[in-house]
Amino acid sequence: MKSNKKEAEIHIYWRLHSGNSSFWWDNWLGTGNLANHRTQGGRPGKIKVSQFWSSGQWDLQMLNNHAPAHMIPTILQIPIYQNSQIPDQPIWKPNASGTFTCASAWEVVRTKRPILVTNKMTWHKKIPFKWSFCLWRALRNKLHTNDRVARFGPPSVNRCVCCINSQAESVDHIFSRGHFAKAVWKIFTGPAGFLFEEMPLQNLLMKWWIQKPRNEIHKLLLDTFPIIIFWNLWKNKCGAKYGTKHSSMARVVFSINSDINLPLKTTYPNITWPSEWSGICTLTESLNFLTKSTQVCWQRPTLGLVKINSDGSALSNLGRMGAGAIIRNHQGDFIHAIASPLGEGTNNLAETEAAFLGVRWCIDNGFSKVHLEADSALLIHWLTSSATPPWTLVMHIHNLKELCQQCESIYFSHVYREGNAPADSLSKLSHDLHTITHYNNLQDLPSHIRDSERFSKYLIPLLIHTTGMVPESDINIPYVHFLRTKPVDALSPLPQYLEFTGSTDDFSDSGISILNAHSAENLSISKLAQIQQFSLQQFSTTVLLIECRDPVVNISGQRSLFSVKNLKQNQNTSPTSWPPFVSHLQFGFL
Repeated sequence: MKSNKKEAEIHIYWRLHSGNSSFWWDNWLGTGNLANHRTQGGRPGKIKVSQFWSSGQWDLQMLNNHAPAHMIPTILQIPIYQNSQIPDQPIWKPNASGTFTCASAWEVVRTKRPILVTNKMTWHKKIPFKWSFCLWRALRNKLHTNDRVARFGPPSVNRCVCCINSQAESVDHIFSRGHFAKAVWKIFTGPAGFLFEEMPLQNLLMKWWIQKPRNEIHKLLLDTFPIIIFWNLWKNKCGAKYGTKHSSMARVVFSINSDINLPLKTTYPNITWPSEWSGICTLTESLNFLTKSTQVCWQRPTLGLVKINSDGSALSNLGRMGAGAIIRNHQGDFIHAIASPLGEGTNNLAETEAAFLGVRWCIDNGFSKVHLEADSALLIHWLTSSATPPWTLVMHIHNLKELCQQCESIYFSHVYREGNAPADSLSKLSHDLHTITHYNNLQDLPSHIRDSERFSKYLIPLLIHTTGMVPESDINIPYVHFLRTKPVDALSPLPQYLEFTGSTDDFSDSGISILNAHSAENLSISKLAQIQQFSLQQFSTTVLLIECRDPVVNISGQRSLFSVKNLKQNQNTSPTSWPPFVSHLQFGFL
């Protein structure tokens, strides 16, 4: 403990509240004690940090009289959270919560060696600890096999109890080279797609672990299945040697099939898994990614509230930070926008500071009823619960909560990034700025932010995509994939679909009639010269897609879906009534 004391102490940071920490000897700088930076001889006296404060700020005259001159700029950057009732708080920096743990201390003081593949794969989060620990001992020849016990005296049984032929018991014999072990491995390697070859245990494990997985479930099987076989071979051996059970091939195979189903059913509960290994392999090979699209739309605040949409970004985590915030009223009209560089920090700190800037502006300008919305689920969680954020953010979250208490009423909500596009663009814009910038008029914003704000105002939804593994037999509906990821038809054969594209300029004096739109095979789209409406009577499964292709602002590719259910409420929808930045239509099937 004493030998590691100095190495551990530099990781203890004192957060200043009452200022009772030692000015010279405690690590309130975060980089070590201040005494190490003294240029004068002699031992410094016992002085508290609070003696260098004046009205909650650093006393520059006191610092000039006592502190090392080259450290004064650094000292002035240290925040003071003055509260005479709270003693200075020690923070253990290696742990995100700021509390000391032996595990984090061990990570600080230990000497790390290169990570071996076998060590990394042995400890799998889906495998019980005792199975991994047993494998770890086996790979180091630390199990109590007969060849090991013989070093201390004659073993009670000097042959393998699992095999028919009398052979010496060793780690490789029990788990890979023995007659019983080879028979078990052969049963399961064939359906997995490769042949079994007699080899040492470590090589056999590596043969499974280096196989290229077809999908994420196949990877789970390759990583965990050899450990499951190993454990059941060991359990069978111990039961036969020390227990009342005889070695049984049928029992081992059944137990292995049962054990592999546990991680599969836990990780992928929506898939019906076969009980046999061969059926699991067949099903795994037929699994495909199904991508589903979800509409995301910015929602206007209720009457009397203004909505702050904030977003923070960091070019790297830790890196240059930027913040963006946009304030709009209950009709979706623009009120104000902010873009500000924030210096160096993390993305969570940037999200917090962006929300702080938005709320501060609203309070300073007389908006006391506020709805704060952000695309950081963590930030909203910290603001709406008693959860403790990382120690680096504790005081920032505390300051934001205190600021929110100044509002007459305030509500918090989370929104996906697609519904927070204007604030997201402002935060990215801030990286090109040198100081905080305020936008009082919509026309002052860059064109791409202006157009994304219009999308929000007109409540035009955007799409987000979620993917999941499903059997190929479950993909039985026509599906059109419009955005960002690989087409679904690249994964499995799907029914063909038709798509129609036309400019709204062509339809300014006409309309579109969609007839018999029941399936992709009989979809009929025709242009009529004199009809000013959409015919939606049989428009059952088709959706309307609006794509923005504005050559002026050059934001081609932003698309939104309008459901048929909403369009049916207005049978006289004409393209001439749409916002001017919508220039193309597409029809397809989902």
